[in-house]
Order: sequence, then C-alpha cells, then structure tokens
Amino acid sequence: MDKNYEYIRNRIKKLRDERGWSNARLAREADIGISTLSYWFRAKAKPEIAALIRVCKAFGITIGQFFNDDLNSITLTDDQKEYLSGFNQINQAEKAMVLNMIKTLIENRQNSN
Repeated sequence: MDKNYEYIRNRIKKLRDERGWSNARLAREADIGISTLSYWFRAKAKPEIAALIRVCKAFGITIGQFFNDDLNSITLTDDQKEYLSGFNQINQAEKAMVLNMIKTLIENRQNSN
C-alpha cells in the first residue's frame, strides 16, 4: 500500500487515540462498519473519500484539517479547546442538545438587547 494510504491510516489512528475512542466508537460515530476500519488498519482496503469525510465529521474536523498535521494552526483559546474536547466525547443526540442550548442562549441574548 502506498505512503498516502499509510498516512491516512496513521492519521485516523492518531485522531482516534487523542479522543480516547475505541474502533467501535469511531465506527459508530462515523457510521461505517467496524470491519471496514479493521480492513483499513490492516492495509487490506483503502478508505473511499465518502467514508473519510464521515470519519472527519465524526472527529469534528474538515477534510482539510485532516490533511493538516498541525491542527493548532487554527487558533483556539484554552476554553474553546476544552469545549471541543468534551464535545467530541459525547454522542450525536447529546451534541444536538448542546447545540440547541447554545442557540437558545444566543436568541435570549439577542431578545434582551
């Protein structure tokens, strides 16, 4: 398998490990089969772009950020990093609740001004 796919596999593993996710969690969050991940990690299959985009979405990053080793080039405050770290550890239903709460807070602030 060529170096590009080796990079992709290693990058997925690194991002997964940074979040403390298992392969099962990543598969669930990205809506891909765990056997698919297994094939990727054993270099038995190459990720298709659609699946890679779902993996990026699960990680909360863009495809461009995936290929940028230095995610810190995006300047975040320590609070923002903490929020994103926590956000990446909750499930989709919980993420929807958090986003709804943020929208409500913004609306309330706008209505009070």
